[in-house]
Amino acid sequence: MKTLKGKFLALFIFFIAVNILAGVFVINTISKQKADAVVINLAGKQRMLSQKMTKEAFAMSQGIEKEDALKGTMELFERTLVGLLNGDSGLGLPPTRNIQVVAQLNKITPLWKDFKKNLDAIKGSANERSQALAFISGHDAELMGKMNESVEMMEKAGLPSQVINLAGRQRMLIQKLSKESSLLCQGNVSEETLLKTSDLFGKTLDGLIQGDKDLGLAALDDKNILAKLKETEKLWKQFLENIRLVVKGSGEINQALSYVQANNLALLTDSNLTVGMFEDESRGKVERLQAIQWIVVLIMVLSVLMGWVFIVSPLVKLLTQTVQDMTEGATQVSSASEQVSQSSQSLAEGANDQAASLEETSSSLEEMAAMTNKTSEGAAFANSLAQECRQGAEEGMKAMEQTIASMGKINDSTGQMGKIIKTIEEIAFQTNLLALNAAVEAARAGEAGKGFAVVAEEVRNLAQRSATAAKDTSTLIAESIARAEEGKKIAETAGSSLTKVLEEIQKVAEHLKQITMSAREQSDGVTQVSKAVTAMDRVTQQNAATAEESAAASEELSAQAAHLKEVVNRILNLVTGEEGSLEADRIPSVARKPVLARKFQRPLPQAARKKTNGFKAIPPKREVRPDEVIPMD
Repeated sequence: MKTLKGKFLALFIFFIAVNILAGVFVINTISKQKADAVVINLAGKQRMLSQKMTKEAFAMSQGIEKEDALKGTMELFERTLVGLLNGDSGLGLPPTRNIQVVAQLNKITPLWKDFKKNLDAIKGSANERSQALAFISGHDAELMGKMNESVEMMEKAGLPSQVINLAGRQRMLIQKLSKESSLLCQGNVSEETLLKTSDLFGKTLDGLIQGDKDLGLAALDDKNILAKLKETEKLWKQFLENIRLVVKGSGEINQALSYVQANNLALLTDSNLTVGMFEDESRGKVERLQAIQWIVVLIMVLSVLMGWVFIVSPLVKLLTQTVQDMTEGATQVSSASEQVSQSSQSLAEGANDQAASLEETSSSLEEMAAMTNKTSEGAAFANSLAQECRQGAEEGMKAMEQTIASMGKINDSTGQMGKIIKTIEEIAFQTNLLALNAAVEAARAGEAGKGFAVVAEEVRNLAQRSATAAKDTSTLIAESIARAEEGKKIAETAGSSLTKVLEEIQKVAEHLKQITMSAREQSDGVTQVSKAVTAMDRVTQQNAATAEESAAASEELSAQAAHLKEVVNRILNLVTGEEGSLEADRIPSVARKPVLARKFQRPLPQAARKKTNGFKAIPPKREVRPDEVIPMD
């Protein structure tokens, strides 16, 4: 480690080792922090899930929410709870190692089991109750139909009005039972109300079949009516069984809901405590990471100070002396460069003339290029416009012809629609007459025809509305015919306008001919540019001859190269620790005579031309820096 190379290598290896260790620790800590973020996020999500389960259970009890939503929320809550405790790669959860957090999670587990048990009870009872409600809503029409048939048979048999009224009331009770069953699930009707209505229906049905003194009903002896009531009774038993299932399910659901609502706060509180513990643990990891980072920074600072004291400071002293020696040699090199500057004066003057000619040529080329581009673009654009205008005019003429034909078809269709409207008016008139006749017949029938009279009145109203609508439609059709005629006239006007457009296209073609003549004039300008380039070529040859004279002066610089070799040898010995002389090919030879071309391939730019005006060579005064000649490998 005595050489500069060895010292720098040791310091570099030390820096790499410290950075690798620090990077491994930081990456490991960051990965843990990412996992902690997932843990805290999912733990916090548990609080939302507990609230969501309570809300979904309540909605499911009312028949608003389906079972799948509550089931999915429960499965996600349970999976997350188990994952927080034992780990879950699918959720990105590592196993919990903190004893306090594990104890808190174990405290939540039994509470969740009871919570889940009641949620399962809500799901089971809700499904059973939903099936019962489906049966009630699906068979209430059938039960009402059987009661209607029984009432009609009683009316034909001439039974007392009290019996017929009680039988007719049964139809209202069926609707009431179906409605109260739904309201019970929503919590808007009590169980007693539904059971009271069902008892009244059952008692009335039994009284119609067997007789009931309380209701003033005698036993029926008509076999046909009894048979129909027996069919009704059979369906009623199934109906009543499902009503009882609805009542039973509502009680179980209400009990389970009471538990869920009462214990939701406890589950939420324990979840909040768990999230707080996870956050405290994550903050502890961050504090440890900050402490390690400060230690790494301190080690880096100490390493830099030691490198400065033992390596950089001695090197600076030695390089300072070396640079002073090199500066003396550079001064002598500057003296020789004055001769090169004098020879360059002639070269600069020739380059000045060349740049002036180049400026004129460049200006002419730019003008010619601009004119050519504009001419080309104008011709292409005009040609494109002419083609598009012609195509658009042709398509417009076709469209106008199609529009005129369509207007004629619209007139024909409108006439047919008028005939149809007249037919509708006649039908409405006949319907109105039939409704009047039906109302007269219903009036003759007395009480038995009241319902039919209401229907006849509604039919009459509908007939009048149909006649009014037909009249309005006829008016609209007349307006459509007038507008179609107006549209046809507009289309003919547009056709004449398109004819004028075609005439304008011919004028555009004449402008294209004028553009072609302008392009020929631009060709003459290009010929003048070619002559200017020939003149610049002669000036360039003169500049090349002057440059060869400048090359002779550079031979004087080779005498100073030997002294610079000795100085660089000392620096090389410091870097590699080996004795020896610098090879001649390690330093580019400045005494080599340059080979200059007779013609420049590219002219000088405008900025370079301005700098050469009144040019006087000034010897360089810059000192040579050590890093320009020291091989630091």
